Amino acid sequence: MVINRHLSFILNIGRVGVWVDEENSSFEEKNVHDNKIAILKFNNTGNRLVSCDSRGKICVWRFDNKLHKLCIYKQTYQVEEIIFPCFKYDSSE
Repeated sequence: MVINRHLSFILNIGRVGVWVDEENSSFEEKNVHDNKIAILKFNNTGNRLVSCDSRGKICVWRFDNKLHKLCIYKQTYQVEEIIFPCFKYDSSE
């Protein structure tokens, strides 16, 4: 999965890998899933990533050209969609 010309994600059974060209093609791979990854989705700002496997294990990541695991959830069903809420901050209030 190619996000843009500088960032690619490699999905394998149970692994999420990231290749960042801006950092001299550094590669980082995280193994947190036990099954095939079914969903990989960024939030609107690109600093959070959610990966879900085919058995319902969900991992939330912080992304800043490296992956940092924030938390893991386990569902008893396969997740079909990830939706990030969009909040607007109004500094005038």
